[in-house]
Amino acid sequence: MTEPSLNLHANAVVLAEKGCLILGAAGSGKSSLSLALMGLGAELIADDRCKVERHVDRLLVSAPETLPPAIEARGVGLLKAHLAPRAELAVIIQLDEIEIDRLPKPHMKELLGINLPCLHNPDTAHFPFAIRHYLLHGFANI
Repeated sequence: MTEPSLNLHANAVVLAEKGCLILGAAGSGKSSLSLALMGLGAELIADDRCKVERHVDRLLVSAPETLPPAIEARGVGLLKAHLAPRAELAVIIQLDEIEIDRLPKPHMKELLGINLPCLHNPDTAHFPFAIRHYLLHGFANI
């Protein structure tokens, strides 16, 4: 039986073997956020197009086979990038959803029948650092 999959207009990076899927409309900053995370040690999986596959109770993200090993840097051009292989998704970033709460309640997003933590865009300079820290350490259980 074939596992279900999705092709998405999205970016993906991996840090500490945890995949991060970045969703948003064209021009919302997916590549810019990916570049910031790469500057903080993440590896690019895919820029602009991602394939998400369900494998039993987890989701794996990868680049489509035709995707070039590059990332768009707005105002600079296409930059060469090593593409990491697929990774298990740990979090989804939704750039089109603006987070206004200082300490928001956890958000979830369902893909292919699996719910994953979803971070909304606080539109602050610390967001890439917070995502990096989340991928490395998760939320505090206080």
